[in-house]
Amino acid sequence: MKTLLIFALMAVLGLAQKPAEPVKEEPKSEAKPAEENLTGSIELGYRFVGAVPGSFATYRTFVNLGEGPRLLHTDFRYLNPSHKWFDTISGFASGWGDPYNMARLNVYKEAAYQLDFDYRNLLYFSALPSFANPLLLASQRTYDINRRSFDTELKIRPKAHISPYLAWNRDWGRGAGVTDFVNGVANEYPVFTALNDKTDRYRGGARIEYSTFHFTVEEGGTTFKDDQNASTGNHNTGDRTGAGNPYYLDTLNQAYRTRGSSVYTQVLGSWTPFDWIGVNGQFLYSRPTINSTLNETATGNFAVPGTLQFLTRYQDVLLSDASQPHSTGLYTIDFHPWKNFRILDSLLIDNFHTAGAAVLADLTPQPKPGAYADRLDYSYNRHQIEAQGDVLAWLTLRGGFRTVWGDAAIRGSQVSGLKSETGTLGQQVLLLGAQARVLSKLWVNTDFERGEASKAYFRTSLYNYTKASLRARYQLATNWNVSLNSIWLINQNPASGIALDFKHTQNGISTIWSASKTISVLGDYYYSTLSSNINYVIPQDGSAAVSRYRDNAHTASALVEINKFGGKLSFGGSMFRSSGSRPSAYYQPQGRLQMPLRKNFSLFGEWRYYGYGEPFYLYEQFRNHQFTAGLRLSR
Repeated sequence: MKTLLIFALMAVLGLAQKPAEPVKEEPKSEAKPAEENLTGSIELGYRFVGAVPGSFATYRTFVNLGEGPRLLHTDFRYLNPSHKWFDTISGFASGWGDPYNMARLNVYKEAAYQLDFDYRNLLYFSALPSFANPLLLASQRTYDINRRSFDTELKIRPKAHISPYLAWNRDWGRGAGVTDFVNGVANEYPVFTALNDKTDRYRGGARIEYSTFHFTVEEGGTTFKDDQNASTGNHNTGDRTGAGNPYYLDTLNQAYRTRGSSVYTQVLGSWTPFDWIGVNGQFLYSRPTINSTLNETATGNFAVPGTLQFLTRYQDVLLSDASQPHSTGLYTIDFHPWKNFRILDSLLIDNFHTAGAAVLADLTPQPKPGAYADRLDYSYNRHQIEAQGDVLAWLTLRGGFRTVWGDAAIRGSQVSGLKSETGTLGQQVLLLGAQARVLSKLWVNTDFERGEASKAYFRTSLYNYTKASLRARYQLATNWNVSLNSIWLINQNPASGIALDFKHTQNGISTIWSASKTISVLGDYYYSTLSSNINYVIPQDGSAAVSRYRDNAHTASALVEINKFGGKLSFGGSMFRSSGSRPSAYYQPQGRLQMPLRKNFSLFGEWRYYGYGEPFYLYEQFRNHQFTAGLRLSR
């Protein structure tokens, strides 16, 4: 209640105060005709989708475009001549009728308010046949979900010194899929799953803006729910067979329910007391809580781990809850005592603590422990100082140092047999960089990092690594630019049992050329490599093994646009081709022609091709031609 009273007082102050800068009254002009105050465009079309030879599931996973009428694009802007209630209202929408569509609306009144609304809709489908058991020729992990979100924000007097605001965001999804039910001997049974989740976020605060400082205080909260139901009534043999006594699943009813909520406080600001120094920082503190329930009943033939016994039915009921207070603080100091020299100093501190408990009712001959208590203490800290200056009129050098440290503690695993386990994080990083500007036509920027670690939290984290990048741009002519981009990363963790060796490179060239307003050409090509070796333990028998992955890829795209006789012709496309552990190829050429029939009215036609293939998994390849025809109106 106290927080709401503070926000209400801020809103009153915002409405009562004078604007930051007086609004000068413009000389009155003759009123425009009402139709001249409205501008915009609309593009309508009909898509024809040809046959999809090959895997329709892979096509839906990658493309998922269907046939029928479409609202491809629309936008508008209306200037209110009376300025009553609002000054301008504008909107934008695209992709309606397709799996990915969005809409935006903005209403604005000078010195009063600004209202923004954003809506997005996504039909998410994923069903790669080779995931996760290629021998089944059907995916064991699929999703067919409709995800939606909207975000609305109201700003009071957005140009005033004090501007209160309120906002509400919702993200929700509903759908179905296939997931794996796993029993004690690691046998996996693909079963039907129903999914339903929703997250609401509410926030409000005030922004304070003056010439030398900015300050924002925000209070907010989140509510969350996630419901999942897995079930089957069909005989399912799973991925493994028992020796002399086959494993199978006949029925399953599994209900998973999670509810959570959180409140948070966020403060951020910046201050420039003098021209040669600036300070900014932010602090966030949140207090999330969550509770979950699981109720499952299964019938079939299941082996009891560590014994020679079998079950034909069992039931589990689990109740759990957890809390996680979380605080994050960050500051940055920008010190520039001379015009061509500056020092940047920053510190990030991130800490959270998780305490959880669970009670399990397990109806098996050898029930699991009935109660669990979990605890996680985690800290992450990063300090960085960097200096940069112009050593020559055309050359800027940078150099700095980053220190990363932290510690974590968690309940010991059953494998280790320890009551608790701890971990530490420690890393030192050298930072170097340079920027050169030669003859106003050549620009080169390079960055270099070298990190040495003593400990890391995760097996694949950056440990002893070298990272470098080079970006260059050269202007061959007034209408022709060429850019080069290169990235290298080498990461190694020599710790016993890990032996990580990771390497990644990416080198490419891109160009933009145009001839007046008649023709323009864009193109790029990249060659990338990736190799990874890391030790791991095979879960089924506990033996050691090495995971090796290789990928060498070519990526290219091009687009040519020709504007002539009032029409527009564009053609080009993109391609991807790789070799290595899982080679694949993807091609997407396209072409579009737009011709005017009269002022503000034109017709268009578009062709696209999608082609995908994998030499190791031929059953996942597909190809498809699509044609779209329609009209475009504008004013």
